[in-house]
Amino acid sequence: MDKKARILAVDDELANLKLLKSILSTSEYDVAFAVNGKDAVKRLETEVYDVVLLDIMMPDMDGYRVLDRLRKWDRIWRTRVIVLSALDDVEDKLRAFDLGAVDYVTKPFNKNELLSRIEARLSQPTMLETVGVSIKMLTIELNHIKEATQSLTKAPQDTAKLLSAAERRISQLLLYYHLKKIDLRLNAVMLKRYFDALCQEVHPTYKVDVHFNAKPDLSIAGDTNLLEKMFRAVFAFNAQRRESNELVVEVFAQADIVLMTLTDMGEQIATNQLAALFDPTAMDESGDFAHNLALANAAVIADKHGGSISCVSKALETTVTIKLPRRHGG
Repeated sequence: MDKKARILAVDDELANLKLLKSILSTSEYDVAFAVNGKDAVKRLETEVYDVVLLDIMMPDMDGYRVLDRLRKWDRIWRTRVIVLSALDDVEDKLRAFDLGAVDYVTKPFNKNELLSRIEARLSQPTMLETVGVSIKMLTIELNHIKEATQSLTKAPQDTAKLLSAAERRISQLLLYYHLKKIDLRLNAVMLKRYFDALCQEVHPTYKVDVHFNAKPDLSIAGDTNLLEKMFRAVFAFNAQRRESNELVVEVFAQADIVLMTLTDMGEQIATNQLAALFDPTAMDESGDFAHNLALANAAVIADKHGGSISCVSKALETTVTIKLPRRHGG
């Protein structure tokens, strides 16, 4: 890192600020502190921080109101907000993510976990940086359209293919940013019942066999329309690698999360390509899109639900794992 990352820690409890100071002082960060929400907003009016560590339960202006103010100012695009809170309900986490937070760490937290979360978020671009790259990506697609137009006279048989590819990628890129800003419509989703309906909906495009290794009342808080988009994207990726539309989903329940996995025996995916699967800004050596953006869009949906999508690949075994928070009572 060429220069020190700037971090603003916001908490109304002096003991918590002292703890954060002791944790962050040993790292290569330039750290500032705000003693309440209003103090944080005042600092963020004039200063840009790479990461904001934000408490939720504060008097006068709580963390949710700070997030809402940042969103209205469009400051949320310039930084990465990690919520640090004793609130552990799924609904609290989803509200924070919906307002623009990129991570949520429950108090009391482990020092090494917090530092690793900060490093992980610093390794990812802010939304503003992503937009800059995406403008470049759109420019590339416009050049593809220009090439397609020129091919009308030189190679007319290639025109439809070029235009179709450019249109598909632009649509996916626009969907990516639409998903980033869309509000969730949350309902209690009974997963066994949901998967039964989903399997019928996607048949015969995909023949999905769900192994439900949990109690039948397992549930999450989710937006069913967005969840369907997420699962369809993952199904398409898995089917392409299996060279078959017969898919198997394993569902497991852990203390606070639901795990859903799909495994194939296709060719191993290189480590650098794994990260690119979920990165809409990833480019290949020719300066074109590295991948179809469907999985990146699916990852946004999982993230908005307070979860994640990851992929691990080794010889003859590649597994996509979807993690979503369990709903209390399910």
